[in-house]
Amino acid sequence: MSEDYDDYLEQSSVSNRRVAGLIVAGIIIAAAVVFLLQNTEEAPVKFLFFSGQVPIYVVILVSMGLGALLVLIAFGLRRRAKRRRHGNDE
Repeated sequence: MSEDYDDYLEQSSVSNRRVAGLIVAGIIIAAAVVFLLQNTEEAPVKFLFFSGQVPIYVVILVSMGLGALLVLIAFGLRRRAKRRRHGNDE
């Protein structure tokens, strides 16, 4: 009986963490949407060969997307290096 209860507690803990993660993600997404909707004014943007008036939310979304891409690349390179060190080369 103790094993069943331990399994239940473990599953419950995982479930609670998922729910908490979803709540936090929902709050962050809601805050991001409000922030983006409040920043619809256009601003001058100059980057390399591009120059023009762009809504601020576009600049924010592009910046967030590029940042996320850089993080994914960094984690991918780190994971690849770990696999090579441990002999699990693909």
